[in-house]
Amino acid sequence: MPKIQPFTGLPKEMFEFFMAISFNNNTEFFHENHEQYQRFVRDPLYALADSLADTMLKIDPEIEVRPAKVVSRIRRDTRFSANKLPYRDHMWLGWRPAGRPKSACFGLYLEVNAMELNYGIGWYDQDPRRSKAIRRQLLARTDEFLSIATEPTLNERFTLCGSRYKRMKAPEGFPEALLPYYTSKGFYLEHHEELAPRHLKPDFVPGVEQDFLLLKGLYGFFRDLPYEGIDEFAW
Repeated sequence: MPKIQPFTGLPKEMFEFFMAISFNNNTEFFHENHEQYQRFVRDPLYALADSLADTMLKIDPEIEVRPAKVVSRIRRDTRFSANKLPYRDHMWLGWRPAGRPKSACFGLYLEVNAMELNYGIGWYDQDPRRSKAIRRQLLARTDEFLSIATEPTLNERFTLCGSRYKRMKAPEGFPEALLPYYTSKGFYLEHHEELAPRHLKPDFVPGVEQDFLLLKGLYGFFRDLPYEGIDEFAW
């Protein structure tokens, strides 16, 4: 593991690398530019993950914050994918409780590509068992979730995304504000920013930290959501 340096911003060479590999997505190009990848992509993202560690631990003391576990790999797993391109043209940071499988977690993330910075919280996939468990949780703790999900600053900073069951209806009297959650197949809340000169310096990080802390209540509400086929404590 490389020595973690202080975060000094996202270097413009990172975005240039993502753009270049999108047009030269092959092993030869990656090997020829491996030093640039380490210096301008991997190491700055490790530094960013390290700088956000304290904030993540405020959200969940059991969350995994080691940069090598948080930062994604650029090499894609193509074994079960129709897309056989070997490398990603973006990378992300992902946080979840240590030792838990990604598919079972309501996780926090931050993604960087050649044009954008996106971050938020959500499920990795759309599992019908989970959506059923979400509905049970919403019905059992409606008032609690209503106070979390309708917080004005949260909705100013994050957009609710995801697909929904078109024909599903909530029980009579269920709050209309929560219908997008109740009818969801899976959802995520995301904040989107186009890359700008300010991202080349570390000054943007406090704003990201404040935004992540807005998600603490939502994270806690779904952190330990059990659903059929998944033992709540068998992680």
